[in-house]
Amino acid sequence: MVSAALFSQRLRARLWQNRGVLAVVGGLSLLLFVLASPSPPASTSRPPTSTAARAAAAAPLQSSSRPSRRKPSSSGQVVWASTQAGLVQKRLAAPFDDHRATFIHAVVQRENETYRTPGADWQRYVALPLHVEKLPYADPAHQIHSAHLDFVSVAKCTHTFDGEMYETRALSDHADYVYFVRCPIPDELDEELDAVPDGTLKTTLTWVYRDGQGSFNKTFTLEAHYPEPETEFGVCLSPIWAHLDARATLEWRENLRTLGVQAVHWHARDAAVGDFVQRYVDASGAKDTWLYSPPTSLETYGHRDNLADNGLYGDQIIYYLSCKFRSLHTSPSRWLAFIDRDEDFVPKVYPSAALSDDEAAAQLARLLPDYFSTVPEAVGSTCFGKGYHGALIKSVAKRVPAEVAKTQPLELAWIQKLGPPTTSIKCMHRTKAFIHATVHYGEQWYPGYAPVTLENGTEHMSDAVPFRLIHQIPKGGWFSVPKPYTPPYVRDDLEAYLARLWRLREATWDKMGWACSEVPCRFASDE
Repeated sequence: MVSAALFSQRLRARLWQNRGVLAVVGGLSLLLFVLASPSPPASTSRPPTSTAARAAAAAPLQSSSRPSRRKPSSSGQVVWASTQAGLVQKRLAAPFDDHRATFIHAVVQRENETYRTPGADWQRYVALPLHVEKLPYADPAHQIHSAHLDFVSVAKCTHTFDGEMYETRALSDHADYVYFVRCPIPDELDEELDAVPDGTLKTTLTWVYRDGQGSFNKTFTLEAHYPEPETEFGVCLSPIWAHLDARATLEWRENLRTLGVQAVHWHARDAAVGDFVQRYVDASGAKDTWLYSPPTSLETYGHRDNLADNGLYGDQIIYYLSCKFRSLHTSPSRWLAFIDRDEDFVPKVYPSAALSDDEAAAQLARLLPDYFSTVPEAVGSTCFGKGYHGALIKSVAKRVPAEVAKTQPLELAWIQKLGPPTTSIKCMHRTKAFIHATVHYGEQWYPGYAPVTLENGTEHMSDAVPFRLIHQIPKGGWFSVPKPYTPPYVRDDLEAYLARLWRLREATWDKMGWACSEVPCRFASDE
């Protein structure tokens, strides 16, 4: 049994060495609500000996995934963004210290590419997305709404760069689940940012309270980042928990890689997942990133018996928004899918079983990117009805080598029965088009963009969509298929697809060196 003092020390080391989420102590900090969900070390072939060691092992991913500031990339683009990798929380100053702000990520954006404000006298601004929670939260709903700041009379910004100071007003927009602040950049500062790309921009947001009741301020540090060229389609994975099966999670990721996804932005409640992702990047050459993502509000969710089983959807929106803004400069992509670990893409038509592995891989390698590259430019989000699946196809084991067949069956092989798209949808978002989104839907888009539902149980079925979005049936759940049931696939081709995925999973698993003595192989023990 680890003592409370030692456990607190290890958690503190995890937060600071990991650089995933830094808590600014102002009343309650992130450190306090991480204590509710301790995570012992994972059982791996290179086992970290402590929570702090696991965090240190994961830390290189954070530094290596951030583009170098000293050497411009081949894309030629420069993105000024926060030096902070993760979220920052801070209580507001009294008398409104019952409010806590979660600052998501600071990024410089162009006005004519986003809000397009008529008559704007600035070209760029510092975007400051944030979430404000009044404690204790009155309505513990799945998705925590952001509180209004009716007590703020004046919002202003102060930029400091290269020894000069520039003051400007702040533009604010309450968007229900989040709060957006824009700090316009004066033209003279705009020119300086281009002239001194190795400088450091400090932007201070100040809220002045009504009736002389005081003020609150928060300073952000931004530096120039040089992102690699965009890929077409990336994935923001909702926060996952350490009790998940690591081998099955690798299968989920390899299926995405098979279909052309080069970058998944991982969010995880335990630092052991960071080590897993780093090993995957080393083994596969993928562009994945990882962010340590503890629950943001135990005050709201702490009364529940099991945070994991209850989903903790409230901060899922916050981490999705963080993913969007971080992806502007780290492993950028033109589209982002906001999906969960139990949701998969699969082809509508599988390659012929007669094809070689190389031929089948080539046929699938750009299935997702090629489709999204054809979506009309005015479409900001595309939404798809999810189909549920179940019943194990056991015969796949006959198509793989004996040593592969001895490993745990594919999770995706539970697809013998596949239901049609339902009215439960998930949306994919054009990164430059959407302002923010919730778990299932897009919520707000920049001028000139609109969403479209392409495939849904209540609407038309588009033959132009070459994939299905499917969802594992939860424990105790059920779904129906038409009777008589006609599978929407060629069984031989599906089995060949699954067999190739199984072999790929095991080959990458061996390269990663992540070994377990138990099945399922969890990222970390439940003990």
